[in-house]
Amino acid sequence: MHWQPTASNSMLAARAALNAQIRSFFAARDVLEVETPLMCHASGTDPNLHPVTAAYQPYPHAHPQTLYLQTSPEFAMKRLLCRQWRHLSVVQGVPQWRKRRPS
Repeated sequence: MHWQPTASNSMLAARAALNAQIRSFFAARDVLEVETPLMCHASGTDPNLHPVTAAYQPYPHAHPQTLYLQTSPEFAMKRLLCRQWRHLSVVQGVPQWRKRRPS
C-alpha cells in the first residue's frame, strides 16, 4: 500500500465535470441544494438499518456523547420541506453510513 491516490487526474476531472453538470441541471430548475447534518443524537427509525456510532466530545473536559452517523438523509430532508422554503424542491447528495447486518 502506498500513500498516492488511486484515481488518475483525468478521472478526478471527469468526476468534477459530472458533479458540475448535475448541479447545473438542478440549478436550472430552481432546485435548492442543501446539506443536512451528518451526525445526529438519535438513529433513524428503520429497524433494518444499523447506524454507525461516533463518540463526540465538544471540548476536553466535556462529557462524551454518543452520536450516530446518518443512515439516510430522508428525515432531515422532510424537516426542511416542512419549513415551507421558497423552493419546494430540494436535492442533496451526501454520504450515508450503515453497518452490516449482524450475522
